[in-house]
Amino acid sequence: MTIRRARIVLALSILVLTATPVRAGSSEEIARLFQEAASHESRGEWSLASSNYSKIIDKDPENPRAHYLLATAQVRIGMNDYAIKNFKEAIRLDPDLGEAREGLEGVFVTRGLLARQSGKKAEALTAFEEAVAANPRSVSAALELGAELENQGQSERALEVYGKAAASSPDDATSHAKLGAVYAARGMNDRAVTELETAVRLNPHDAASYRALGQVYAALGRRDKAAAAFHEAMRQYVLVGDMVGGSEAEALEKRAKAGQPLGDKP
Repeated sequence: MTIRRARIVLALSILVLTATPVRAGSSEEIARLFQEAASHESRGEWSLASSNYSKIIDKDPENPRAHYLLATAQVRIGMNDYAIKNFKEAIRLDPDLGEAREGLEGVFVTRGLLARQSGKKAEALTAFEEAVAANPRSVSAALELGAELENQGQSERALEVYGKAAASSPDDATSHAKLGAVYAARGMNDRAVTELETAVRLNPHDAASYRALGQVYAALGRRDKAAAAFHEAMRQYVLVGDMVGGSEAEALEKRAKAGQPLGDKP
């Protein structure tokens, strides 16, 4: 029995001793492949970089960084479907790998924008929904989804998307501006005022939000505040060289001061 135990211990020792150099060699090879891939990337040789990352994954399938970098290279050479697969695998292996989430978001946003330009509404909406699912913290993806929902007449869902974006990024002026505009379009003027006031506080140069705020103030019968908002809109339009927008805001200011309906001539 003692002799048998000795043999088992000896066998295990041999396995350990022979396995260790293989692991070390594999690690060194992986490091070399990463360095080569980075060199290829610096020269714009994305296909060669992609090949290196694939070799790394063959040796270490559970390497999230390799999957992420492979996906990035695949995007560069137009292999977006494969890139999506590898971005997702990187996220599965490391859910906190923000770069992979941003990369996956980018692929879907690009797909959504192309579908929107082609008038493919269903495809655009699906792509933007996938972008938000890929990177739930992204304000830009949420804004694209909200805009598409608005374009397709789904203002209730757009409100929900913009609301989540504003809540998760309270210092993002655009989220509040978009949310306020949808509230205004639905006649929810008190809520619109709150969001638009926040938008212009966060971005004092947003002429469109000042103008929208003036419209909402006017709808609530707050003539003085409406005139002041239109005046500021006029100033901001002029500062960026938009003389048409400035002229329209000035006309709205005069109507607000005169107590005229904003759709009538001053």
